[in-house]
Amino acid sequence: MAIPTVSVICSVFNGERYLRESIESVLGQSFGDFEMLITDDGSTDGSADLIDQLAGEDSRIIVHHQPNQGLTRTLNDSLRRARGRYFARQDCDDVSLPGRFAAQVAWLDGHPDCAAVGTRYRRIDAEGALIGFSRVPISDRAIRFALLTHNVIAHSSVMARCDAVRSIGGYDERLRTAQDYDLWCRLALEWRLANLREPGLSRRVHGDSIGASMTQSQIANRNLIRTSYHEKLLALPARDVTGKVLKLAARVLKISGLYK
Repeated sequence: MAIPTVSVICSVFNGERYLRESIESVLGQSFGDFEMLITDDGSTDGSADLIDQLAGEDSRIIVHHQPNQGLTRTLNDSLRRARGRYFARQDCDDVSLPGRFAAQVAWLDGHPDCAAVGTRYRRIDAEGALIGFSRVPISDRAIRFALLTHNVIAHSSVMARCDAVRSIGGYDERLRTAQDYDLWCRLALEWRLANLREPGLSRRVHGDSIGASMTQSQIANRNLIRTSYHEKLLALPARDVTGKVLKLAARVLKISGLYK
């Protein structure tokens, strides 16, 4: 079996309502050299049967069924099984636009110092109606500054280098939420990051999403993550002007207490 360029990682827990549309948005990508690793994380609805059905229709889908382990642990397990040079995240309620993978593969191929690239995205409601567009920083410098206060890379829009993420230990399994923010902050200390200007994703906003249901946990973890990012920035040598300004910004925020 040929080794694919991209491993798409999707974890599903009771995601039947939007699952077919999400998976089909991946299968319909203009860039087709990928495997899709879908983990049924102990679903109790019809998700498992739907995944198995779709896998029977497209050999690029590789299914793993397991008792519920939670998103973070499942992501790391999928990352260990991924055969691609890059991995792309796909949430089971979001919709990737047709040119997303092609644009991200081209970016990573052309920027070997970049570990991960997200995209701007469309916001859609539970029924799929457009409700707005994201505004996120594009350049590495702008992203690293913005990470001092909040997450600016949408997890479900990301494509990243498997080796880069593995080299820093993958996702932190102590975190049930905000595991992506933590990962970007740790990558930013060693690699460049980017967001593409053109939207690559329709990101669904609804009451059952993790961000909506775990708000307090998200806030608590975000505060811990950005504090850690600041402390690590302050400990790094400032090799260029950007590094010096980042260290200064981290010091100012630490003194002011704005990140607590």
